[in-house]
Amino acid sequence: MLKNLSIIAFSLVFGKIFFFILPYSVNADTYNEFNQVYYTASLAVSIAVFGFNISFVENPVMLRVLFLLVFINLIPVYLFIVLMENSIDFEAVLISYSLILTGIITFYFLFKSNIWLYFFSHVILLVAQLSAILLAILSNMAIEFAFMLMMLVSLLVISLLLKFNYKPTQVNNIKKFYEIGVSAFIINGAAVIAFNADKFLVNNFFDITISNAYTFAWTLIAPSFYIGTLIEKGIYSEKAESKLFNKTKKYTLILFAALVIYFGILTAAVTCYPNIIPGSLQHSVFQDILYIMIPGFFLFTLIHTPVNAILFKLFKDKIRSKIAL
Repeated sequence: MLKNLSIIAFSLVFGKIFFFILPYSVNADTYNEFNQVYYTASLAVSIAVFGFNISFVENPVMLRVLFLLVFINLIPVYLFIVLMENSIDFEAVLISYSLILTGIITFYFLFKSNIWLYFFSHVILLVAQLSAILLAILSNMAIEFAFMLMMLVSLLVISLLLKFNYKPTQVNNIKKFYEIGVSAFIINGAAVIAFNADKFLVNNFFDITISNAYTFAWTLIAPSFYIGTLIEKGIYSEKAESKLFNKTKKYTLILFAALVIYFGILTAAVTCYPNIIPGSLQHSVFQDILYIMIPGFFLFTLIHTPVNAILFKLFKDKIRSKIAL
């Protein structure tokens, strides 16, 4: 259990290093411009993924079919976004496409207990994201364009990892693929969309002082959610389903302790050492937003994580569909 948790923890940390480093590497305007593109893409991801990570595990399809279905899902989502913004960012479309597919593939590695492939995939993503910052600085390229290019490169490499470790044994059943996905989407979709919609709205419709402060506050508070994801994925990786309830109790206790420690350290650091906050943010606004967010994230993560993990690990799609309804 500890081995799996450690590997998954490092993988999740790798995925967030870029977002912590970015506001220290660029000015306030550049940070805001990137956030507008990225969180537009993230909102699209939360809708267009449509539970495909679960579908791909339970009802495998050929990779070319998966890539096509994801593209099809993105079309109505971006039509809706165009109606809201009266414009569309080419970078956002390709970033969201890459995020969905890399997310599905890495989840597949994890669910099939291929922990090391899951880990190496996140190393690839980390290298790609940090390379985007270097590319933007050295070539004077827009950070969102550099990020898009490197995400496409990482998608190609991770897809090759999957190709050599993936052999679907059944004919493509697209109807069943969507049926499985819709139950997962209904159960998880509301929370994920809410987490991305708020940052989309703040970065696109609020002034730069509030949007930058809110986004970085979310960046620091979000590890509580990722700690929950770590525990959830640890439960997913367990092979002995007969003992899963007892192991889930242990995971939940670990989750509670980890949340208390993290929020305690975070609160102390921001309160006692305000100079660690990036100069591109207004400190007082950032601190006010951060202190408001802490209780909600604590309760949501503590309750949602074990319930969701048990639901998807043990129950079949028909039962999940009834719960979703």
